[in-house]
Amino acid sequence: MSSADKFVLIGGMPRSGTTLIETVIGSHSEIAIPPGDFPFAEQCARGMSVSKIFTVLSSRETWKLWQVEKFESLFDKSHDQAFRQSLIDYCMTLGKRIPGAKAPFNEFFFETYQSWLRDYDLKFVHVVRNPLDVLASLKHSRIHKNLHVFDDLLEIQARNWSRSTTLGLARRQQCPDNYFILEYEGFVETPDASVEKLCKFIGVAPEPERMLNRVDYGYHHTNTSFPDLAREKSGRTDYVYRTSSRKSFLDRAEIDLIVAICGEVAHAIGYMDEDFSPGKPAYPRNVKPAVKLARRTKRLLRRLGF
Repeated sequence: MSSADKFVLIGGMPRSGTTLIETVIGSHSEIAIPPGDFPFAEQCARGMSVSKIFTVLSSRETWKLWQVEKFESLFDKSHDQAFRQSLIDYCMTLGKRIPGAKAPFNEFFFETYQSWLRDYDLKFVHVVRNPLDVLASLKHSRIHKNLHVFDDLLEIQARNWSRSTTLGLARRQQCPDNYFILEYEGFVETPDASVEKLCKFIGVAPEPERMLNRVDYGYHHTNTSFPDLAREKSGRTDYVYRTSSRKSFLDRAEIDLIVAICGEVAHAIGYMDEDFSPGKPAYPRNVKPAVKLARRTKRLLRRLGF
């Protein structure tokens, strides 16, 4: 059994920079984050057994990079035991001390992970990015490029962004020692300072050279939905660079929908896009005359003592 006393988990919306942060944190000499997504709690919530979860995840190419090839010994364990032990085993193969994992939407299962890791010091890093850039990246990612249902997907994911960010802000307020909000834009603008803050939160010594060069993920070049734009940065080796706004890749109707759902939260946390601003509060519709009369009658009766 590993002597691990803490776990590092990474979450956030898809296309918000979670893979970048995974490879940065996982390149620390003490922290082991396996490549690829490990959405264990989400799959557990869907009713999948331990053996089914590992069978599905083992079919993904990134799992070939795990140095633990067989998981059959974990199939008879409970979900929490299998989750912990698989990551501890991976951590031990790398000779590191702190296990961890990354998956988009992990923040929606924070309480589950808290329960599973109640005997450990859980450090949760929640990556937040401008919703216009997140949704534009989703629209142009290879996963959704050929789908004809993006209009529905856009609204669903916009609502997920608002929910995810609201949950994250509440959790940071409730448990600041265990929950860290990392703004993607701030990270790529000042990566060295951001690494310092991350390491202070996790409780390890900063290793900016190792981490920003992503030394444990040499295979992983870039994860952008816009490879043509990424080639402009081909002179850089760490891929930690300030990207331009992706808003132009959305049409006006898409922008309006995102703003209607996400704009107020985005504005409140500091995104100063011209389309983000608080709107008017919602008011009830005009009250029908019969309802007004009934209310007035009740008030009059109360005054008369009835």
